Amino acid sequence: AIYGRIVTTARNLMFLRLAGAVCASLTAAAAVAVAVLPVSACAALAVGTGAACVLVRRDAGVFYAAILGASRDSFRRLPSSQCDGACPSDKMVADCPFPSMKISLQQLTDQQHASESVTLPALSFLTDRRDLQDMASPRRISEKIIYHFVWKLDRAYASLPLPVDDLSLFPGGSGILDDILASGPDTYQKKPTNRLQIESLMDITCRLVSDVKRRQTAVDPETATSLVMDIGAGKALLTRAIYEALDRRIAVVALDSRAGKKASHRTGDRFYDPDEVGDGNAPYTRVVADVRQLAARTVVPLRAAADGGVIAVTKHLCGGATDGSIEALCRPPLDAYVGACCLAPCCHQKTKREQYCNIAYLESLGFCETHIGKRGAVEDNDFKNFGMLINMSRAKSLKDFEYKHKGILEMLGFCRSAELGRKARRLLEEGRLRYLRDHGFEAHLVRYCDESITSDNLAIIAMRPRRFQ
Repeated sequence: AIYGRIVTTARNLMFLRLAGAVCASLTAAAAVAVAVLPVSACAALAVGTGAACVLVRRDAGVFYAAILGASRDSFRRLPSSQCDGACPSDKMVADCPFPSMKISLQQLTDQQHASESVTLPALSFLTDRRDLQDMASPRRISEKIIYHFVWKLDRAYASLPLPVDDLSLFPGGSGILDDILASGPDTYQKKPTNRLQIESLMDITCRLVSDVKRRQTAVDPETATSLVMDIGAGKALLTRAIYEALDRRIAVVALDSRAGKKASHRTGDRFYDPDEVGDGNAPYTRVVADVRQLAARTVVPLRAAADGGVIAVTKHLCGGATDGSIEALCRPPLDAYVGACCLAPCCHQKTKREQYCNIAYLESLGFCETHIGKRGAVEDNDFKNFGMLINMSRAKSLKDFEYKHKGILEMLGFCRSAELGRKARRLLEEGRLRYLRDHGFEAHLVRYCDESITSDNLAIIAMRPRRFQ
């Protein structure tokens, strides 16, 4: 009963250490068998003379077997129907990051399959108290968890398509920005790198406006009305640039939670909104609201572009704000208006687990298992590692005091960690793409500027087919 209780509670790192310590103190014959690392995935106990435990588990299509027991000669025979397609390929063996598991996998591949059963040899890796204590040591467990995390991340990234290059700039965009900046506030947004990003997003957005209007015209030419809504517009340089690029013929909405202040105010926050809009021009509206909590009155400017006429855009909407916007675009009231979107996220490392819109996608890849931490809170080590690696990938080098005592950096080095950070960022974008597809959009990822301009150079482009509108 004691051993069984240890097995059922060995769900995270802390409990496995406890299990190892208790078992080592009770009997030298006890052995812990772990089928798939990280150890929070599966743990079992084999006790008694001549006893053996065979654990078989498939993790995201890859087969692992770890057979640990008190007897080296014990084995269990499984029906071939239970092992159909489970035997590992040579590539699976080569890619396995755990030496002890690689031995088991290699023995399975070398074994001849009988017609009715498959023989799995029992290998005793833990035979005495010292081996058990070594297996339960924090450093030994931590290294295996990190290698398994890296292996899963590399495997997930390799299955993703590359972003499409869309680096074209809007014709005349530079002159439009010159005119806006000359009469607007003096901010960092006039930097050359920021201007190049805006000119590229201007070109993408104007093409989306044309596509949406063409679809609307094909259905009802008299009611076809488009509108561009910049979510998290801030000072609205992108909003204003799009407005001018469309010759003020398309209405725009600058949506942001900040309210402007008068220029005379000592802490005045001036925007790039136009000072006046002529009678023959389309409306330019600033809406002070949070996109996640829109009241009925805040969608009044959108009503003229109902039935998919709204094109939602964002530029460097920070962290989980992008996920909140994506969720808002897919539910009432905005889902009745939005027909396309161009979303350029940034600061992925600031996204919290509870903010991310598609945690189910990451879980399907074997990431983001939660456990109870040392202080009793629910923790997700994988999502924390995503954020840390993405933050590393944004830097060209690290100072001596940064990320001290971080096991993943000590084991892999900065260059490899930065590479994994870029892969983690791509994985988060894939989850966002799939969330939009699940809610009726046709979505893909583009690279809208070179990485030398900004590391956050990917944009999500999505169109809602007419049948969903």
